[in-house]
Amino acid sequence: MTDTLSLIARMYLAIGVIFAVWLIVMAGYQLDRFDRQNLNKGAAAGILLLCILAWPIAMIHRPKALVSVRALAPIDYRSAAFMRERYRLSQALPHCSSRVCFSPTKEGVKMASHLFSPAEIESTAAKPIKRYWLSQDEETQIIRWVRSSDLNDATPVDVPWIWTGFIHLADEMLRQGLGKTHCVQCDKAYSATELRSDNDSSAGDSNQKRLLCPAGHTVLELQRKQPPALN
Repeated sequence: MTDTLSLIARMYLAIGVIFAVWLIVMAGYQLDRFDRQNLNKGAAAGILLLCILAWPIAMIHRPKALVSVRALAPIDYRSAAFMRERYRLSQALPHCSSRVCFSPTKEGVKMASHLFSPAEIESTAAKPIKRYWLSQDEETQIIRWVRSSDLNDATPVDVPWIWTGFIHLADEMLRQGLGKTHCVQCDKAYSATELRSDNDSSAGDSNQKRLLCPAGHTVLELQRKQPPALN
């Protein structure tokens, strides 16, 4: 009886070890360098140990783990996707036309569509001012992108989502009277000069900035920290 139980225990652990090794092998093929950079190494080691000691539970709760390591891998996939897309854009910029569309959202709901020309974007992004909200790398890529635009193509192209600082650039252009806006709520188009500002600088070191259409609907909203005071 003892020998039988010992054999069963060894077989149980052997299956667990094989399962853990299989996950490691799949990780080598299925995860790219961005996934691995955002892998929680400590949690991954704990999951491998759990798979060895309690592999039936892992298989029951995550049956997809038999064919995909992503079912169990503790990865920050959002950060990995951000890094992956940023690298992709650094290698080859997407097509740019004569009209660039930026569509800000609030809680996942689209507020408006703002259209700018490549010239408007380039002139604003290239201004020799201290732009603490836009990284130098992002600014360089945006300028490269609009300079490559096909001015004969009038089909609007979307701003790559990876350029998170573009909302500040859009805010600056609209406040300068550049661009056109289509408000989603009232389904009307306006020139940037028709928008009005609604700012709130009462929240400590933050500055909540909003632009409203003539009907009072928010068409752009952002919050940024105030630049440090000079002593």
